[in-house]
Amino acid sequence: MPHVFVYHTELIHILTRPNLAYPNSELQGSFVWDFINVTWGPGSDTFGHAVFYTLYYSTNSGQSWNLLESDIHSTFYAWNTSNYPEGLNYRLRVDSMCFNGLKTSNVSQIEVTILQHKLTRPIITRPNGGETFGSRIKINWNSSEDSYQHVVEYSIYYSSDNGDSWNLLASNLNTSYYEWFLSNEIPDADSYLIKIVSRCQEGLLAEDVTDGTFSIVKGYNPDVFVGLSVLVISIVAVISVLLVVKHFRNKG
Repeated sequence: MPHVFVYHTELIHILTRPNLAYPNSELQGSFVWDFINVTWGPGSDTFGHAVFYTLYYSTNSGQSWNLLESDIHSTFYAWNTSNYPEGLNYRLRVDSMCFNGLKTSNVSQIEVTILQHKLTRPIITRPNGGETFGSRIKINWNSSEDSYQHVVEYSIYYSSDNGDSWNLLASNLNTSYYEWFLSNEIPDADSYLIKIVSRCQEGLLAEDVTDGTFSIVKGYNPDVFVGLSVLVISIVAVISVLLVVKHFRNKG
């Protein structure tokens, strides 16, 4: 509202400034997206003329102005900020004018930045399908990025039935890795999936699920299997050499 309502008089024609009320200092340094209600106190005209308003915006701190909306007959405007380029700082100006052409203006003292709130997916890098684990699983994922720079935490879920149901494994994590030690209660199966859910401090969520199922087999030790494979290959190689040597001796 204006500080003073003028008295109606025919002695002098005065039109008070329309005092911008919102956006105000509460939004200083903040981001806006979608609809925000721009509001202002009405201009007061000594001649009692009807007053209408025009809104402008500037992206260079008021050096130049662009029309936002004209011929407004109320003291508020629902501004759909998502229709305007992101990442820029916007300053508003409201002009009041009576039908006789007298005009006054008010410029906001703050600037707001238009930016959509987004949270990228926490892409799982391990496991991602086809692996077999016996005692522990090192789970890794790429961190989510929050466009508003909010703190992000993670929760991990696992499924043993191809994603038909999910069980919480860990929550409130602030890292991009987790080591899952497999207890005896975890059944052997080849239909396991991992899901990572990221959450920012305002509740925005994003998630990712492993691209394919992996297996859990208790007692499986890849080092043992690798060692056995190497041993078998070595034995086969030795036998092959001995057979070759025997072959040449027989020919001699």
